[in-house]
Amino acid sequence: MAKSKKSGRPPQPRRLMEETLKASDLLQKGKAAEAVEILRELDQAYPNTPEVLGLLVNAYSDLKDALEYEHSIRKLIRLEPRDPDLNYGLAGAYLSNGRPALALRAFQEALRRWPSDPNAALARKEIPKIELFLTEHAASLNLPESQAFDLLVLHDELRYNLAHGELRQGLQVGEKLLHMFPNFVPALNNLVQILAMDGKLDRAIQTSLRILDFEPDNIHALSNLARLYFLSGRPAEAVQYAQRLKDSQSDATNRWTKIAEALTFLEDDQDVLSLLELARAAGELEPPFTDEIFYHLLAAASCFRGNEKDARKFWQKALRINPNFDWALENLDDLKKPENDRSGVWAYPLENWLLSAAMRDLSAQMGKLKLASNKSDFQNTLLLYFEEKHPEVFFLAPHMVARGDAAARDFVVRMAAITAHPGLVSAAKDFIFGKRGAFQERFDASHILSEADLLPSGPVQMWSDGEMREVMLLNIMIYPEPEPSKLPQRVRVLAEGGWKAIRDQNGRHAQELLEQALALWPDDPSLLNNLAMALEMQGQKDKARQLIREVHARFPDYFFGIIGIAGLEVLQGNLDHAHELLNDLIQRKKLHTS
Repeated sequence: MAKSKKSGRPPQPRRLMEETLKASDLLQKGKAAEAVEILRELDQAYPNTPEVLGLLVNAYSDLKDALEYEHSIRKLIRLEPRDPDLNYGLAGAYLSNGRPALALRAFQEALRRWPSDPNAALARKEIPKIELFLTEHAASLNLPESQAFDLLVLHDELRYNLAHGELRQGLQVGEKLLHMFPNFVPALNNLVQILAMDGKLDRAIQTSLRILDFEPDNIHALSNLARLYFLSGRPAEAVQYAQRLKDSQSDATNRWTKIAEALTFLEDDQDVLSLLELARAAGELEPPFTDEIFYHLLAAASCFRGNEKDARKFWQKALRINPNFDWALENLDDLKKPENDRSGVWAYPLENWLLSAAMRDLSAQMGKLKLASNKSDFQNTLLLYFEEKHPEVFFLAPHMVARGDAAARDFVVRMAAITAHPGLVSAAKDFIFGKRGAFQERFDASHILSEADLLPSGPVQMWSDGEMREVMLLNIMIYPEPEPSKLPQRVRVLAEGGWKAIRDQNGRHAQELLEQALALWPDDPSLLNNLAMALEMQGQKDKARQLIREVHARFPDYFFGIIGIAGLEVLQGNLDHAHELLNDLIQRKKLHTS
């Protein structure tokens, strides 16, 4: 892959300069993956910065990540269009990513502008091969060669937009392409993907149905329909099209991945795994017939059926196809952890459950709700939003908990806590009291629900270290502010003196001061409780314990009186009663630091 030359323009903002230098240093040390993490954040914070994009191009070149290299170098060319290395590099990236029409156009343009460049020899070698391939492909389209080439260029552009999440541009390209060639099925299928990602599910479904009007067994259309009906909360229709998908004998690019994709959402793990033998029988176990996603879905299905050994093999196969495939890397890393710390296998991350438009809509809605006057308004408005705009969330919630990643489960838990919707709360509890997910994740989720008063404080049974264990859930607000004293000034001075004497281990002096205070103010439980402590310090245990019982009898809700009685119950071996007394205390919602 061609690399970017260093720009002579110094970055201006301090953070940009420091982080760019840090990333550059990592690249020089051969740590491209670490550099990419920094550069991605910089590209978000300082878009269209040549220095950042140039380093990204170099990093992805080092990582041999052709897809991200293509995207970064194309963005950089918009800023530095006169660099021949970049233009020839983009043409090569298009070719590596299976966009021959775009590659041919880019090679021809680069060769026209820089015929003497060292890269020109490669262009002259590749152009005839690409032309031959496109000529053969054009013949199958029953179009004049010039029109066929226009179609293929637009379709490559549409696929580029889809691969890089450029939804607005993809819709424009797709509509232009279909205006010129209205029944070009590959473009229709790619447009469906873009429409779905953009939240236009109804239109995506209608476009897929349109394909079936003239290709009833089209693998991509059937797969898209099964997936989109499921994500829309319409499982009956999803199952119907999934069955047609399994029965289809139609040929298609990436057909095994497309079938596995739909069946994975429908949790049909056995049929996902059966695709391996079907692909083997067809002689299509290797690229371009299968890809890393196919093997990832096989791995997830294996794990869901309890076969981690096969799952590891499939994920390793996925990484041999694409060493930078995050889904496989993250799942394998999770399997290396102790069982209690594993987040759990997943086939699809949160963004594949809630398509980008839903997430975008929700983010905008949450921004508006910051202005809500109270918690009830916030809760009701968000609940109404889900009911009117995205009711599929209620259907998807238990599936996201059972099969999604940690972010998907966290989304369900937090939306349950905010909206108190019974379906979301039920799904969140299924996660908390189930076996899936790291114990700390489930424990944290229990606190989120508890703080929303959707889960009572106290002991519960939770899965930990391979068995159900009792765990204490607490939902207590600890406040440090001094509590206003109800004691008269003279009594308060004596009480404070008595407490100081207790801290100084001077029980006799504490007793004297507290008895004087009680003579003036006899019905205060804190004075009586402190007097019991002073007596205990002097060895007068019977008198102290009798006083503790009197305090509890007279003031049954007094916190430290209950503590005192619980202590006596422990001494007498009445542990169950002591546990009951203390359990009531820890379920109080508000406690002072004392």
